[in-house]
Amino acid sequence: LDGIFASMWAKFNDRNRKDIQWIVCDGPVDALWIENLNTVLDDNKILTLANGDRIPMTDNVKLMFEVEDLRNASPATVSRAGIIYVSDSDLDWEPVLQSWLKKKNAPTTASMSGVFASCFHKYVGTCEGPKLYGHLFLFLLKSCKPVMSCSRVGMIEGCCNLLDGLLDICDLAVTADALAIELERVFIYALTWSVGGLLEIEDRIKFTHYIITTAGNNKTALPTMQETDTLFEFKVNSDSMEWERWVAPTWEYPSTVDDPDFSSMLVPTVETTRASYILSNLHRKRKGALMTGSSGTAKTSTALMFFDSVQNTNEAMRIKKICFSSATTPFMTQISIESELDKRGGKSFGPPGGKKMTFFMDDLSMPEKNGWGDQPTLELVRQLIETSGFCFLDKDKRGDLKIIEDLQYIAAMGHPGGGRQDIPNRLKRHFFVFNMILPSSQAINEIYGQMMMGRYKGVTSLFLGVVANLPNVTVTLWNWMRTKMLPSPSKFHYTFTLRELSRVFQGMLRTPRSSITDAKSLVYLWRHESERVFCDKLTNMEDKQLFTSQLDACTRELVTVASAAKASQAASSRPSVMSTNSTKFAKTNKKAATARNTDDLDGSDAINVDDIVEKDIVFVDFMRDDEYDEDGVLVNEAPKVFELVDSIDIARNRVQMFMHHYNEQFPSRSLNIILFDDALRHLLRISRCLGMPKGCILLVGVGGSGKQSLTKLASYCAGCTTFQITVTKTYNMNSLLDDIRVLYKTCGHKGERITFLFTEGEIKDEGFLEVINSILTTGEVPNLIPKDELVIMASELRPLAVKQIPNFVETPDNFVKFFIDRVRSNLHVVLCMSPVGSKFPERARKFPGIIAGCTIDWFLPWPKEALIAVSQGYISRMDLDCLPKVKEELIVHMGLVHKTVVDSCEEYFLKMRRHVYQTPKSFLQFLSDYGTMYKVKAAEIVTKASRVEIGLEKLKAGAKDVEKMKIVLAEEEIKLQQSEAATNVMLSKLEISSMEAKKEADAVAKIKEVCQADAKRIAGEKGDAEEDLAKAQPFLDEAERAVGSIKPNDLNELKKLGKPSDIIKLIFDC
Repeated sequence: LDGIFASMWAKFNDRNRKDIQWIVCDGPVDALWIENLNTVLDDNKILTLANGDRIPMTDNVKLMFEVEDLRNASPATVSRAGIIYVSDSDLDWEPVLQSWLKKKNAPTTASMSGVFASCFHKYVGTCEGPKLYGHLFLFLLKSCKPVMSCSRVGMIEGCCNLLDGLLDICDLAVTADALAIELERVFIYALTWSVGGLLEIEDRIKFTHYIITTAGNNKTALPTMQETDTLFEFKVNSDSMEWERWVAPTWEYPSTVDDPDFSSMLVPTVETTRASYILSNLHRKRKGALMTGSSGTAKTSTALMFFDSVQNTNEAMRIKKICFSSATTPFMTQISIESELDKRGGKSFGPPGGKKMTFFMDDLSMPEKNGWGDQPTLELVRQLIETSGFCFLDKDKRGDLKIIEDLQYIAAMGHPGGGRQDIPNRLKRHFFVFNMILPSSQAINEIYGQMMMGRYKGVTSLFLGVVANLPNVTVTLWNWMRTKMLPSPSKFHYTFTLRELSRVFQGMLRTPRSSITDAKSLVYLWRHESERVFCDKLTNMEDKQLFTSQLDACTRELVTVASAAKASQAASSRPSVMSTNSTKFAKTNKKAATARNTDDLDGSDAINVDDIVEKDIVFVDFMRDDEYDEDGVLVNEAPKVFELVDSIDIARNRVQMFMHHYNEQFPSRSLNIILFDDALRHLLRISRCLGMPKGCILLVGVGGSGKQSLTKLASYCAGCTTFQITVTKTYNMNSLLDDIRVLYKTCGHKGERITFLFTEGEIKDEGFLEVINSILTTGEVPNLIPKDELVIMASELRPLAVKQIPNFVETPDNFVKFFIDRVRSNLHVVLCMSPVGSKFPERARKFPGIIAGCTIDWFLPWPKEALIAVSQGYISRMDLDCLPKVKEELIVHMGLVHKTVVDSCEEYFLKMRRHVYQTPKSFLQFLSDYGTMYKVKAAEIVTKASRVEIGLEKLKAGAKDVEKMKIVLAEEEIKLQQSEAATNVMLSKLEISSMEAKKEADAVAKIKEVCQADAKRIAGEKGDAEEDLAKAQPFLDEAERAVGSIKPNDLNELKKLGKPSDIIKLIFDC
């Protein structure tokens, strides 16, 4: 089939058309594509297609290329087209500003134009030449380092767009002097975020000082700030037009709901509030915005909170989220956008119902670059934003432009650098770009402090002190992880963002209030969740030991501060909160907390810190039993209560019971797992994630670590159905989508809980991970379920939606959102990956949802105790022919052998810098092979022993036979002597006969020699005769031919001759 360009070329190159047609190729030039157009650009002017078609260029068609650079164009291409180079420093930002100022020359806004012109001149400078583009930009170039590059034109245009949005809501003064001051304040605010919005905290301080210095004595235009404040902490009140400090809006814990959904609790902070304010002002003017920031800076959460506010105030606005990854192609992007649009007439398309739609493009920079350094996916996005459309892909309409109406765009991406890509500059210019920074420790404490105080409202004494100080201690632990556990090539996933912090509190808030009865159990829960989130993703024991030491120190500090708060409770009704800057603990407090018990004043809720630190904490949610009536009919399923278990042995017995039930229910795929401590702990970690709404987990370990078996058993314990795809030779992307479509209908419509187990060996196509990434990030897979079917299926969930969500607004979009949320809550994705090789880190980089959307559990090599336990499980079932003591020593020896080999692999890596892996699968195969070989060798020994016994019996029988044969031998010996004498006589006769025969033979030999000599002589004479004959033969043959030629007439003629000539006489004489 012809492509889009070929279809356009064939359509417009028609000699019957009288109008002039311009074909504009807007986008980067790659070497392959432009080389194929060489025949069009030269004098031939013919486009040659792959199918052999040749389409000439007609006179009414003009071809123009609009590119950012020519780095991939060959000299042959450049020489065939006229070049017009537009430098960014020739015009720079001055024309953009003048154009905007002229729009303010209307009678109602004429006074604004002069004020803003003077503000730009004062704070930015003037654009006078290639290297004189404004003192503010020169300052940024020399003193600051933005997180990403952005053109000066884009910054000034963003400033103008933000000013337009702010002026719509500002209540400006009437008098000229007051108006000038208010407009200067608004200008400083817009300039701060448009030009300085890409700076980090340190550079924001420099930027603020520069603006203050530039303002000079005009302090009325600036806010009243402290030394540590920056302009970014302030905004201009749209009513009073005075500066005011940003304050996060109040948020209340949903106390009316017994078990609130943690993922839906979006607590606004100062960062999210001021970002939402910028988004709202730009969105109102239909301008795009791009949030950039490091991982975990709440970019997505900010967008979601903003969209909630938009939909609450504007019912005509719809929201669509698209999450990009490295496997996102232009086709996938176009299909995702088209699936949300309806036809409005002709070639115009738009959101359904005449509404408007905002597309939120998350991880915008993720699409992979092609071989020429371009990002075709983002070029399609740029085309959509610039031209409000793209081309039809249908065969009959291919090449025609599809007009897209009523779309707006907001995007988010990570900081470029460190392996992360930037986006094209031509796309960047369409967005107002600003940087999202991590919230302060105080803001984080406020977020999670409100959650904890809302959950444990009404507690007193030491319990209240622990609740009040838990957020701050957790932030301290989180900051320690960020500073000490730094990422490296082998530990690329050591990124501790706000996601990890939120997962700690998600686990704590997941636990029913009834299960946490005192401060001690709350501390247990906090330590357990901190270990699950922070410690389980660490890759070696050294890091885990460092974390454990820090966790113990934080625990002691928490108990110390909570006890101090309790002691001062009589003087103050509000417990003291630990300083946000307390990253180092006081030695006296640590020593005191270590040496003594921190008791309550009345001894009712004493906490022994040493007991907490030393206790093996286990929280599970499968200890309750199902309820049956007297007839054995199931009345209620076992409630999933996340609660503390006294010891790990209790949990092991419970899991073994579930494994027994599983093997009875599924005998064809029974599980025979040896639940040593490490394996059981991994199972409990998997079970913890499966019990959480939207809980997904990434299991990383070498082959044979037990990832799949433990997942299946944990899924059974959690009451989930395990699903795993069956990869065949014909399994492709459509097959995967069919399987996931069934999962969505089962989880979303029927409400069944499913564990989707997906292993590294099942990644037949890297595009599979694009689907998994979409499930983990947004839960929406483009074109998975037809839109009409999805709306109908989601509408059937109306009773559940109204019951579960207070004040639920019944719209098709909300029903679909409820359906997707229900799918994400019930569908738990378990990814099994191996750290061996380079594929895992590469996939984690290309598909960020694998790391960001999952809790990570890193499987370390089995310890010696685990190896011995597994060895015992295998060998104890074997029937060994040895003493019990020898069997026990063999069990220990088998574990030590594998441990020795593993240690040798580490030593080999240190010496040779090459990895060699001895996996648990190798150990299991070692045990299995030992059992098989033992049976074979034991059977061989039994066979050999039986053969020896039979041989001995034969030897005994042979001895008896020998005695009998001795007698026979004596008799036969006499006969032998007689025969020997007869033989000797015969031999003497034969000797005489042989002598006579020898004489006769000699005589015959002499005769033979004479005969052979005669034969040789005769043969020689014969040869000579034959040689003479051969020489005379031709003459004889010629004479015979001559005689034969004489005819009777010739003789008669001779007779008539009376006197023949001499020659005739000579002939006849011969």
